[in-house]
Amino acid sequence: MRHLLLACLALPLTAAEPFFRAGDRPIVFLGDSITEQAQWTTPIETWLLVRHPQWKLSFRNLGWGGDSTSMWERGGTEAGLARDLLPLAPGAVLIDYGMNDARSGEQGLPGFVRDLTTIVERSRAVGAEVVVVSPSPEERDQAGQPAGSAYNHMLARYASAAEAVAASAGVPYVDQLAPFIATIEAGRAAGMLDLETRLVPDAVHPDAAGGLIMAATILRALGETPHLTRIDLDAATGTAETDGCDVEVEGGAGPAFTLRVSDRTLPWPLPREALVAFSLPGSPAADLENHRLVVRGLPAGRYQLQVDGRDRVVRSAAELESGIDRGTLRSDDEQAARLLAAVEAKNHLVFHRWRRVQLFAIPPWLAGDDEAKRSVEAKRSAELARLDVGIAAAEAAIEPLRHAQPYRLTIAPAAPSRPVALTADSAPDGVVLAWRLPDTDAVASVVERATGTGVFAELARVPAPATTWRDPAPVDAARYRVRALGAKALSSPSLAAAPGAAPGFAAAYFRGKALAGAPAVERIDAEINMDWSAAESPLGASEFSVRWSAKLTPPSGAAMVLSVTSDDGVRVWLDGDLALDEWRDQAPARFTVDLPDRPVEVVIEYYQGAGGAVTRLEWSAANTPRAVVPASAARPLFTSAP
Repeated sequence: MRHLLLACLALPLTAAEPFFRAGDRPIVFLGDSITEQAQWTTPIETWLLVRHPQWKLSFRNLGWGGDSTSMWERGGTEAGLARDLLPLAPGAVLIDYGMNDARSGEQGLPGFVRDLTTIVERSRAVGAEVVVVSPSPEERDQAGQPAGSAYNHMLARYASAAEAVAASAGVPYVDQLAPFIATIEAGRAAGMLDLETRLVPDAVHPDAAGGLIMAATILRALGETPHLTRIDLDAATGTAETDGCDVEVEGGAGPAFTLRVSDRTLPWPLPREALVAFSLPGSPAADLENHRLVVRGLPAGRYQLQVDGRDRVVRSAAELESGIDRGTLRSDDEQAARLLAAVEAKNHLVFHRWRRVQLFAIPPWLAGDDEAKRSVEAKRSAELARLDVGIAAAEAAIEPLRHAQPYRLTIAPAAPSRPVALTADSAPDGVVLAWRLPDTDAVASVVERATGTGVFAELARVPAPATTWRDPAPVDAARYRVRALGAKALSSPSLAAAPGAAPGFAAAYFRGKALAGAPAVERIDAEINMDWSAAESPLGASEFSVRWSAKLTPPSGAAMVLSVTSDDGVRVWLDGDLALDEWRDQAPARFTVDLPDRPVEVVIEYYQGAGGAVTRLEWSAANTPRAVVPASAARPLFTSAP
């Protein structure tokens, strides 16, 4: 069965003429480092896998950093094709060259046309259907230039030449240069992109969001249509109208409902970093994926939405009536994330097999040692066979993840938000507690205390809006916490405070990068100013994670900015709201968050993978230079009982 339906003209295809088809032969991506880094190829792969779960599909990425249509990195165009592409017997080849070719300027155009024509012809000669894709743009800060780069004028010349090659060969051509430039410029005009926030951070290689712009442009041009679903629930009648999915109202009446939702396909598996591409004005990705939930006629108030019993979001009745993005609710979001991870793992195996084993070159100093060469070749053959088994297993693991599974969506009145910024101060007549209630849904606060047993027990109920209470009979080494009581439910507990605790940050250290299980070490860190590259953490130099918690009191009247420097991942919550999420491997990078002009509960989560290990918490103000947050400004808050 063919992978693709060959187009007759080198023009973007319409939805009536979809390009992609099921087939037994791989879809191959061919290009330079922009292809090798897989920021545009992986979204195309995952889109096709989940949009067409009944199709048989496989993919191979043949991107090569520094490559051009001359394939000089591969020994020349003819040799490179014969070695890398043609043995795969591709069903389809998406060709994306030009970024490096255009460095040769006008004089390089004839060679580009010649070599691109060879790639197209050789691919078609083995029965592959071909798409020629324009180069992507540079993004710089040169005033008055498209996307800030004069080089884009030369890239446009090469894009026109690529279009002419496609037209001559009678194969589809996709221009993703112009839409990408238009998105960058619209994003800058809207203040969403600037010289610090770019889709092409190093000027040449798109990031995940830029890769999604490329992928969306290509998918649309090749006939893939937007994937839109809608659930419209009438709370008065308990009935639902749907589009693109199936829903059964299993139970509930009035303000509480449980729906059994069967989506026909998974949401698009994408990394979190790519999602900004959906919100950029004029983005080709803008409405390619959209899932809406509308709930009409709910009584005023806030509602907790759960998926398969797990809390997802809290929204007001007005927000639900206007409609919310259901993409954040679907149970199969986790399945989509597992599918993305499985695709990336498979692609890593494929790359390793090809570049690290198949193309491993015997060093020249062994050229005359036949026995050594035979030994190397025998080991190469064995390793290739082992990797082939692993790749087949990885592709088999992808298959069941492509199919959406039903899940239960529950909508019910929400408990109040948990209290935040708790303090416990020893006084002559007991322990004085103070806290803050983030919203007005609470009718009372429930004070709890734990002693050496580690079990929290209720001490008192404090009617709202009061947010202080005194324990007249304190117990040594006790910790306190508070819950908010609403009309129908009790909130999750606040973080715990301990009277007499040393100033600083409560620190819980975990083995591994996921903050999983019980902490291996708990202590109070006076400051967050660590360089574990030089001095090891309590758990060694790599593969650990930390959670710090404290009530932070900025200097009175100062508009402070909190700065976090991290290598590797870091997340920051302020009063229970996620304010910063940079949970990834990275070189030391500094991120900033604005602090409110009042005491605030701060939770910082950090993980260290391997290599450099730095984490630092600083603050600054308009007339105050950046400095490490001192222990005197932090009161520890604990995530566990004594």
